[in-house]
Amino acid sequence: MRAGVALLAAASLFLASCSSNEVQSETESTTEVTAADLRLVSGSFTVGSPVLETPPPFHGLPSDSTPTASGDEYGDFGIADVQVVDARAVFTFAGEGVINYVGRYVDSAATYAGGDLDVPGTSILQVDLISSPSADPGNDVEVAADGGIRSLLTSSATAGVVQAFVGTGSERPDFTVTTESDPPALIVTVLG
Repeated sequence: MRAGVALLAAASLFLASCSSNEVQSETESTTEVTAADLRLVSGSFTVGSPVLETPPPFHGLPSDSTPTASGDEYGDFGIADVQVVDARAVFTFAGEGVINYVGRYVDSAATYAGGDLDVPGTSILQVDLISSPSADPGNDVEVAADGGIRSLLTSSATAGVVQAFVGTGSERPDFTVTTESDPPALIVTVLG
């Protein structure tokens, strides 16, 4: 990604040097993209011991697709609880399945179902929990907290995707996403 940003910057400098008659006024500002603006955390973890099914071969060729968990045999797989503890949003899970997650800062809390949520805080950290079978959070959760996390709202906007919106106490602080196995949990920690 750094190489792409460097190439874009080099191309911009080259094009700017080619236009000899253009002068930038002192009141104009330029936008600089930094690594901090491009923060993204992603990964996956397994809850329980789901049996993974490999997709069938296509026209006799072996499948190179990633195996997926089948939810029918496992009963209720989902989010058992959501809590804010200090500067950590803790999602605990029940049942068996695979959770994929993506965390990033967004300008507004737009759900995939097409609505916007009001998330109190200075910045909004969005964490998507993607699972097979679907991890249904039940009711939306809103937590008011002190410290690095000001609020937390969840929304099950689409089958298989739960969106969590974390309102932070400061402007886009660093964050980590870790997992634990006993009990199965995904932990979003806001650092600052």
